[in-house]
Amino acid sequence: MVPYYKGLQHLNYMEFHQGKLHPLLKIKCQSARDIGRIPPKLKMLTGTYILQSHRIKMYENETDPMCLICHQGDETLEHFILECEGLSDIRNSIMDEVSAILNGSIHVDFHEQTSKVKMQILLDITMLREKLKLDTKLIAKIEYCSRRLLFLLHTTRYSFLSKGWKKDKKNTSVSKKTKAAILLKDIVKVSPQKDNNNTKAVIDNRAHFVTSDHQATP
Repeated sequence: MVPYYKGLQHLNYMEFHQGKLHPLLKIKCQSARDIGRIPPKLKMLTGTYILQSHRIKMYENETDPMCLICHQGDETLEHFILECEGLSDIRNSIMDEVSAILNGSIHVDFHEQTSKVKMQILLDITMLREKLKLDTKLIAKIEYCSRRLLFLLHTTRYSFLSKGWKKDKKNTSVSKKTKAAILLKDIVKVSPQKDNNNTKAVIDNRAHFVTSDHQATP
């Protein structure tokens, strides 16, 4: 099944058996907070984490695949986890920690690995169990760092995008209010001047119409 789904390319399907937990999920969580870090990682591991490169496939004419954080490349999973400069401050310290663990145990420098190997280490290190001769304790240490890293990347991205959406919503609201003000100004200019009372009534009625129309606009 996995070879046909690109989103599952990092999943260690050789150790995945129906009705049994995947080896990654057998690793004990160190705290309640650690439990909450699992869902975002599982989405990334199974190709269901929605990035701009995924959104464009669903909304081709409305979405730009460009990373909304750094604007320096398409927001693929690899870009998000390894490359986005806007997330480097969060990423670097934990990756240094991963590198120190691997260096101290099996003399492997994480920073010198290819992007493919780095992604595999961070998403499902059990795939490299035999190749790197990893024991259970070492896998657990790397998995703990991985969950922290991916969760922090996830929450930081979400926070950044949320601020952007709120800003866009605020600008849209201001734009609608400005439009309403311009319409009211035009009403005053074109209203008949024969009778002050009639003029005031016309302005009030039209102002009510514009305001109601503005409020009804989503």
